[in-house]
Amino acid sequence: PAQAVVTGALLAVLPFAWSRQTVRAETTRLATLEARLDEERGSLATLRQARDRQLDDLDRMQARLDALQASAAAVGTTGPEAAPRPPYAWDDASPVMRVPKSLIRSLNLFGVRNHRGELSEAIITALQLNPGEIAAVEDSLRRLLSGYHEAESRGLTPLPPTEDSRSFLLPDTRAEVAALRETLLQSIGAILPGERSALLLHSLRDWMPLDDEPRGLHSGAGVLSTARRVTFTRLPAQPHVPGEAVLGRSVEVEGSGSIHGTQYVDDIPPHLQPYLQDWIDEARVVNDQPAPIPEGQP
Repeated sequence: PAQAVVTGALLAVLPFAWSRQTVRAETTRLATLEARLDEERGSLATLRQARDRQLDDLDRMQARLDALQASAAAVGTTGPEAAPRPPYAWDDASPVMRVPKSLIRSLNLFGVRNHRGELSEAIITALQLNPGEIAAVEDSLRRLLSGYHEAESRGLTPLPPTEDSRSFLLPDTRAEVAALRETLLQSIGAILPGERSALLLHSLRDWMPLDDEPRGLHSGAGVLSTARRVTFTRLPAQPHVPGEAVLGRSVEVEGSGSIHGTQYVDDIPPHLQPYLQDWIDEARVVNDQPAPIPEGQP
């Protein structure tokens, strides 16, 4: 009977002990959630403050613009002589700043962002190109690329492929590129007369030859006019970024060495695509798949 009484008492106490432990666990969990909520509220307050600063900055910029427009209207013109420029003051909240034009050249901005002749955001912003100017310049660059690829295709020599590589001998196109370059210079000069034309051409110096002097090999070059051997290889490991499938590429120029890297499949010249189409399709399929999870990670 004594053992029965003790056992009964223990059985009666156990639910209360379990309930007390559960309450403590839930209390701790609630405190953690409340602390996290406080952190999120702090982050939200910071974001709201940043938004308010940006709105204030926009108001100040609009006020400056209104003042300049009013000054121009007062003298009956909207030209650059309408009113003196306001003195520049550094603004921590502003995403832009004024710099001397000479600084743009020393920044060594890269003018194009791919081998299709599309202008980079850096040069568009630096030269303040409007949509019409952007379209006209890119059209001129595409015409140069079209003529350049056509000249290359006439002297293209595919080499016997292997399982892992496909190589091509590309001809010397310096004469054709020189003529195409002169047409491009005239076109850009008409689109962007003055300083911007010279600055834009300066930004293209690593993308295409601006004269007949040899510049060596450069990974960002979209136009190489010397005879060379180009080899493509498959890359099982893709960047897994939509639209950025790549193949391995190496370029060898006799007497100038070689470079090795990758090339986006969308940047492969049209006269080489038929020889690589199966690898291009394969790279796109692999790239569109989810990235593999490293071993040992959930």
